[in-house]
Amino acid sequence: MAGDKGAPLPIVLIVDDEPYNRDLLRRVLAGAYRVREAGNMSGALSDLESAGPVDVLLADHLMPGGSGTELARRVRATWPGTVALLLTGVDDDPEVVRARDEGIVVGVIGKPWNAPDVRAAVAQALVSRAAAQ
Repeated sequence: MAGDKGAPLPIVLIVDDEPYNRDLLRRVLAGAYRVREAGNMSGALSDLESAGPVDVLLADHLMPGGSGTELARRVRATWPGTVALLLTGVDDDPEVVRARDEGIVVGVIGKPWNAPDVRAAVAQALVSRAAAQ
Protein backbone atom coordinates (compact mmCIF):
# COMPACT_ATOMS: atom_id res chain seq x y z
CA MET A 1 0.00 0.00 0.00
CA ALA A 2 1.16 3.57 -0.52
CA GLY A 3 3.64 4.70 2.08
CA ASP A 4 4.82 1.22 3.21
CA LYS A 5 8.58 1.35 3.67
CA GLY A 6 10.40 -0.81 1.19
CA ALA A 7 7.30 -1.58 -0.85
CA PRO A 8 7.06 -0.08 -4.32
CA LEU A 9 4.38 2.55 -4.74
CA PRO A 10 1.22 1.37 -6.51
CA ILE A 11 0.86 2.41 -10.13
CA VAL A 12 -2.09 4.49 -11.34
CA LEU A 13 -2.78 5.00 -15.04
CA ILE A 14 -4.71 8.23 -15.66
CA VAL A 15 -6.63 8.27 -18.95
CA ASP A 16 -8.28 11.55 -19.93
CA ASP A 17 -8.46 13.31 -23.27
CA GLU A 18 -7.95 16.71 -21.62
CA PRO A 19 -4.23 17.37 -20.91
CA TYR A 20 -5.14 19.88 -18.19
CA ASN A 21 -7.17 17.26 -16.31
CA ARG A 22 -4.41 14.67 -16.62
CA ASP A 23 -1.90 17.19 -15.26
CA LEU A 24 -4.11 18.03 -12.27
CA LEU A 25 -4.78 14.38 -11.49
CA ARG A 26 -1.08 13.55 -11.79
CA ARG A 27 -0.24 16.32 -9.32
CA VAL A 28 -2.95 15.13 -6.91
CA LEU A 29 -1.60 11.57 -6.92
CA ALA A 30 2.16 12.18 -7.29
CA GLY A 31 4.23 11.18 -4.30
CA ALA A 32 1.74 8.59 -3.05
CA TYR A 33 1.65 6.65 -6.33
CA ARG A 34 3.66 6.06 -9.48
CA VAL A 35 1.58 7.77 -12.15
CA ARG A 36 1.38 7.04 -15.86
CA GLU A 37 -0.82 8.93 -18.31
CA ALA A 38 -2.61 8.45 -21.60
CA GLY A 39 -4.92 10.69 -23.60
CA ASN A 40 -7.29 8.03 -24.93
CA MET A 41 -8.11 4.33 -25.01
CA SER A 42 -5.56 3.39 -27.66
CA GLY A 43 -2.83 5.30 -25.81
CA ALA A 44 -3.75 3.55 -22.57
CA LEU A 45 -3.67 0.10 -24.17
CA SER A 46 -0.32 0.89 -25.80
CA ASP A 47 1.05 2.05 -22.45
CA LEU A 48 -0.10 -1.13 -20.74
CA GLU A 49 1.33 -3.36 -23.45
CA SER A 50 4.72 -1.62 -23.40
CA ALA A 51 5.15 -0.65 -19.74
CA GLY A 52 3.15 -3.44 -18.09
CA PRO A 53 0.07 -3.62 -15.90
CA VAL A 54 -1.02 -1.06 -13.35
CA ASP A 55 -2.78 -1.34 -10.02
CA VAL A 56 -5.46 1.27 -10.70
CA LEU A 57 -6.97 2.54 -13.94
CA LEU A 58 -8.45 6.03 -13.47
CA ALA A 59 -10.33 6.86 -16.67
CA ASP A 60 -12.63 9.58 -17.86
CA HIS A 61 -15.95 8.02 -18.86
CA LEU A 62 -16.60 10.10 -21.98
CA MET A 63 -13.63 10.35 -24.34
CA PRO A 64 -13.24 10.36 -28.11
CA GLY A 65 -12.23 6.96 -29.41
CA GLY A 66 -13.81 4.88 -26.65
CA SER A 67 -15.46 5.29 -23.28
CA GLY A 68 -13.83 4.76 -19.93
CA THR A 69 -16.16 1.82 -19.28
CA GLU A 70 -15.14 0.19 -22.56
CA LEU A 71 -11.49 0.73 -21.65
CA ALA A 72 -12.06 -0.73 -18.17
CA ARG A 73 -13.65 -3.85 -19.69
CA ARG A 74 -10.70 -4.35 -22.04
CA VAL A 75 -8.12 -3.75 -19.34
CA ARG A 76 -9.80 -6.08 -16.83
CA ALA A 77 -10.07 -8.82 -19.48
CA THR A 78 -6.32 -8.73 -20.10
CA TRP A 79 -5.05 -7.58 -16.69
CA PRO A 80 -7.62 -8.86 -14.14
CA GLY A 81 -5.55 -7.57 -11.21
CA THR A 82 -6.18 -3.97 -12.26
CA VAL A 83 -9.07 -2.16 -10.59
CA ALA A 84 -10.84 0.63 -12.44
CA LEU A 85 -12.32 3.96 -11.39
CA LEU A 86 -14.32 6.27 -13.62
CA LEU A 87 -14.45 10.05 -13.67
CA THR A 88 -17.84 11.23 -14.86
CA GLY A 89 -20.32 14.03 -14.63
CA VAL A 90 -23.12 11.58 -15.43
CA ASP A 91 -22.93 8.84 -12.79
CA ASP A 92 -26.44 7.57 -13.57
CA ASP A 93 -25.42 6.84 -17.18
CA PRO A 94 -26.66 3.27 -17.90
CA GLU A 95 -23.22 2.23 -19.17
CA VAL A 96 -21.59 3.40 -15.91
CA VAL A 97 -24.25 1.74 -13.75
CA ARG A 98 -23.91 -1.54 -15.65
CA ALA A 99 -20.10 -1.52 -15.39
CA ARG A 100 -20.31 -0.88 -11.67
CA ASP A 101 -22.95 -3.58 -11.14
CA GLU A 102 -20.81 -6.06 -13.08
CA GLY A 103 -17.72 -5.21 -11.03
CA ILE A 104 -15.87 -3.81 -14.05
CA VAL A 105 -15.36 -0.57 -12.12
CA VAL A 106 -15.01 -0.36 -8.36
CA GLY A 107 -15.92 3.30 -8.04
CA VAL A 108 -17.09 6.46 -9.71
CA ILE A 109 -15.68 9.90 -9.02
CA GLY A 110 -18.14 12.65 -9.86
CA LYS A 111 -17.21 15.77 -11.76
CA PRO A 112 -16.32 18.28 -10.73
CA TRP A 113 -13.96 16.29 -8.54
CA ASN A 114 -11.69 17.49 -5.75
CA ALA A 115 -8.29 16.24 -4.63
CA PRO A 116 -9.42 14.59 -1.35
CA ASP A 117 -12.16 12.65 -3.18
CA VAL A 118 -9.71 11.42 -5.82
CA ARG A 119 -7.13 10.36 -3.22
CA ALA A 120 -9.81 8.59 -1.16
CA ALA A 121 -11.24 6.78 -4.19
CA VAL A 122 -7.81 5.54 -5.31
CA ALA A 123 -6.98 4.38 -1.77
CA GLN A 124 -10.35 2.56 -1.55
CA ALA A 125 -9.79 0.98 -4.97
CA LEU A 126 -6.48 -0.43 -3.72
CA VAL A 127 -8.24 -1.84 -0.65
CA SER A 128 -10.77 -3.50 -2.97
CA ARG A 129 -7.93 -4.86 -5.09
CA ALA A 130 -6.13 -6.30 -2.06
CA ALA A 131 -9.33 -7.91 -0.77
CA ALA A 132 -9.95 -9.57 -4.14
CA GLN A 133 -6.48 -11.13 -4.34
